[in-house]
Amino acid sequence: MKRKLFSLFLAAMLLTSVIQPALAAPGNISDLEGHWAQAEIETAVKELWVNGYPDGTFRPQGTITRAEFTKMLLAALRLKPESQTVQWMKDHACYREHVRNETARYSPILVLPTGHWFTTQGWKDAAIYSGILVPSDYTDYDFHPDQAISRYEIAVLTVRALGLVYPATHSDADDLPFTDQDSFQGWVRGYIREATNAGVLTGYPDGSFVPKAPATRAEAVVMVSRVLEAMEVGLDPNIQTKVRYSKYPNRYAETVTNQVRLQQVGDILYANILDIRTVQDRLRWAAGCTSIIPEKRVEAAWFPLEQRIEYDPIGSPTDIDHYQAGNAAFLYEGGSYTFPVSARMLYGEIMIPVYDFSVGETTEIWNGNWEESTRTITIRVSDPIPPIS
Repeated sequence: MKRKLFSLFLAAMLLTSVIQPALAAPGNISDLEGHWAQAEIETAVKELWVNGYPDGTFRPQGTITRAEFTKMLLAALRLKPESQTVQWMKDHACYREHVRNETARYSPILVLPTGHWFTTQGWKDAAIYSGILVPSDYTDYDFHPDQAISRYEIAVLTVRALGLVYPATHSDADDLPFTDQDSFQGWVRGYIREATNAGVLTGYPDGSFVPKAPATRAEAVVMVSRVLEAMEVGLDPNIQTKVRYSKYPNRYAETVTNQVRLQQVGDILYANILDIRTVQDRLRWAAGCTSIIPEKRVEAAWFPLEQRIEYDPIGSPTDIDHYQAGNAAFLYEGGSYTFPVSARMLYGEIMIPVYDFSVGETTEIWNGNWEESTRTITIRVSDPIPPIS
């Protein structure tokens, strides 16, 4: 039910079709009546992240290719090639060189046929720099975009969409509840576990998972719908944010803003970390603590492979903040801390816990408060205090 509340908003944000060609309007699709996925498909078409064919059909039992599914997932996540988020990711994408242990520019190679629409329309870059698609998953980095996508590939892509790469790669996945688990490739086991735990994919009645089976178009739409269902829970545009900035010893600035995206999941209120840091940079400018005009989006390093952000507040390598989707551990001003729950992912961006309603307090780092009468969360930010010399 909560998903339906956002249908009109999503429709306004997602203005491109997905599957090629894609012209049939929701009310004109002729082959969905009575189909088990009719409701999900019709909602997806209304929200404009998938469409039918020019002849008025959807062909729900047809297969879907790797390129088509990846584009559909990205469109649903609002990670269109021209989006602000994708452009920021492309500009700030990094990876850690293991040989020299240095940060380097992330610009991997993915092989596709010359002139393929997945490349020319910008979806390849959106997929790579968001971290949804990792070229090393494919033999010789050859994506084979027109090959039918398999269930295990969907598990991998949707887990990345949900920001669950860390748990998928950092915990034991030896015991899975499927009769054919011995056939799973080792590196995908954690992804299958996270995708099934999130309810995105399920097994078959006989207890098998059949990882290499191709997915139908109807199944693909339902799986993406489940990703959105899990991701969008608790979105509340009626919560406002007050950010208070301080710099030792006597510089202050504050603002009430709607530029920090918020989400309440259970007792935990999450906020977009890039939004917080962007507002902090603007307040630093307002307080006269910097001569650098703040950018539209904060400067930070984005690591697509790990779904991690590193933010350097004052240009000191010892004070880099480090946040990772799916991970409760983080670095702040060079110190190691732990959130009460793991960070989440919303539309490709990291959401960190900032308030716990069960205990009535913000996380230790932010030292803010909640005002119920105005539904306002206060977040306090500051620059590291310089050491005493």
